[in-house]
Amino acid sequence: MNASKTRRRPPRSTYSYAIEEEFICIIDHDKGGRSVTNDAKHVIADLVAAGIDLSKYCVIYRDSAGVWDAMRTADGAFAGFFQMGARSKEEAKACVWTERRRLALLRQRNKQAKHEEH
Repeated sequence: MNASKTRRRPPRSTYSYAIEEEFICIIDHDKGGRSVTNDAKHVIADLVAAGIDLSKYCVIYRDSAGVWDAMRTADGAFAGFFQMGARSKEEAKACVWTERRRLALLRQRNKQAKHEEH
């Protein structure tokens, strides 16, 4: 007997968001269904559908356990997580700024190293 199985997805996540400076801050309301973490692809798609240009923002979110992390995006789609384990929104923003400075310094050093090779 060949019985077909229907796979049901849990309901979508329940969340809110606010735009603050260069950040989109998402709060998982944990009302059943999927968590923002497990629904990240759709959460990012919702932001794009709302007309938000993700290239202008860093997406940070508070998960259902109260921990702040970031979502990476590329070309208007979810591209992965940046785990920070921050306990507050301010700490999460500071982590992002620190990471951006670190990456800028690495790019500058790489550029100098290439220049010195020639």
